[in-house]
Amino acid sequence: MLITKRCLILQERQAGDAGRFLDILTKTQGVMEVFVRGSKKANSKNLSATQPFAYAKLCVSEKNGKYYVESAEPIYLFYALRESLTQLALAAYFFDLIRYAVPQGQQQNFILRLTLNTLYYLTTGKRSEAFLKSLFELRFLSELGMMPDVLVCPVCMEYLPQSLFYSARTGHFYCADCHQPTEEDYAVKMPLGGLQAVRHIVLTAPDRLFQFRLNDATQQAVNRFSELFVQYQLDYRPATLQFYKRLQSDDATCV
Repeated sequence: MLITKRCLILQERQAGDAGRFLDILTKTQGVMEVFVRGSKKANSKNLSATQPFAYAKLCVSEKNGKYYVESAEPIYLFYALRESLTQLALAAYFFDLIRYAVPQGQQQNFILRLTLNTLYYLTTGKRSEAFLKSLFELRFLSELGMMPDVLVCPVCMEYLPQSLFYSARTGHFYCADCHQPTEEDYAVKMPLGGLQAVRHIVLTAPDRLFQFRLNDATQQAVNRFSELFVQYQLDYRPATLQFYKRLQSDDATCV
């Protein structure tokens, strides 16, 4: 039986001279492993459609619980990622989060859409890397059931505090008057605009998700919180994130 799947190629692993294993993100089955026979040859008809960062339509067969690619057709190839080392590193970080946290065998329609849209904005330069990093981190975790609390300060029920602290441990925000700082909270101070940005990211409809802007100071606060939130909730700090941050530091040193 042949199954057609639209998917994003996340990673490849060589399997001797026989071919490659691919980790792919699909709408209906989350992250899957498939095998591509004899795909290392330069003239392989499946080569371009089965490279990492390719969005492709795969025709796969199943045998004893394993999947084999019978044919592949590219839908969109994100070649522009390879023109920027920081963009490539950031995309690799997103893929690491997906491979680590997305369960197999579960429908993940919006996570695939989120990833494709994020890569589009990343490669076209229509949104900054900082903007896309925090947006992806927060919406990704929200879709996996780890949405931060965006309603009110749990102590005084304030909805629009002008100054607040967001706890990466609890996922709650606290107005400045109610916040009792502890090291275990991994709390980030941010203005009201940061809270409104988090609300937009985790609650808005998919077609409006990328339609907002932040000033530099607010963006920095949201980024600090989103990165801490991911690390605390997933207990995971991939090497790709460290590499991306090192590239950023090198760029800042050169300026």
